[in-house]
Amino acid sequence: MKVGVSGDVGSFSEEAGLKYIQKACLGQDAIIVPLIDMDGVLFALNENEIDIGVFPVVNNNSGLVWQAFQAMGKYPFEIIDELHLDIEQCLFAKRYMDIKDVSKIYSYAPAFNQCKIFLNQEAALIEKIEWPDMALAARDLVNGILPDDAAVLGSRRTALQYNLTILASNVQDVKPNITMFIIVKKRMVDKGIDYDDTQIEKKTKKPIKFVEDRGTSTDPMKEDKKISTEPIKVKEDKGTSTDDFDFKEIKETIHDIKKDIEKIEESDKSKKEKDEQKKNVLKELLKIYKYNVWTKLK
Repeated sequence: MKVGVSGDVGSFSEEAGLKYIQKACLGQDAIIVPLIDMDGVLFALNENEIDIGVFPVVNNNSGLVWQAFQAMGKYPFEIIDELHLDIEQCLFAKRYMDIKDVSKIYSYAPAFNQCKIFLNQEAALIEKIEWPDMALAARDLVNGILPDDAAVLGSRRTALQYNLTILASNVQDVKPNITMFIIVKKRMVDKGIDYDDTQIEKKTKKPIKFVEDRGTSTDPMKEDKKISTEPIKVKEDKGTSTDDFDFKEIKETIHDIKKDIEKIEESDKSKKEKDEQKKNVLKELLKIYKYNVWTKLK
């Protein structure tokens, strides 16, 4: 069985995929397929290149993973399970250096959003650049695509995977820092609606990179995206337990919201109008998210 994950080797998504393989007792024949992003996972799922997919949808600190919902609106699928990971964020580089000597910090947008306090206090003057995937940034750092004096914000597991040096540990704003991942499979018929494969956006297939692949990335971002780290109000960490978080309503609502996004994507409206409509659709989920999770940190 092939388990597609929305990250490179060493990513949090790979960790979630490995945990699901163990949880579902899929055995030694199950293999992780790194697909970098959520669109890649759902595309591969619908092309029968993988059997199940794993990707994040919400974090109790940084909020909804918008890229996931954008991808979910384009492909038919069925949610079969979920996993919650307590995410520890670290800053790591090729060699030990003072944080003030780091030229740039690379990571995926949610990582920056989960570490605003640390970034404001310790790296306010350092440029932050969004990369397609945190683990991909680590691999690109090792392979010389990123500057030698750059650092990556991500997991301890990633740093160990690529033999990188940890400069700071446990730098996330809140503890626990819970991310919910969903496990999905292909679904061709949903609530009586027959899906036509011709309606799914066709794009050039990317070669699937299996766990053994340690090659250099051939698709770095063409444009750097600078991340703003505006000073924020610090809330006291009251030691919230993982058991305090209830994602049940979020899971139950995802399917209906996905259907609404699908209808918007299929409409003849402009991209601007579609984006505005999708933001309005997601407000329902955001309200549930804030009630069940965010308010528990106040």
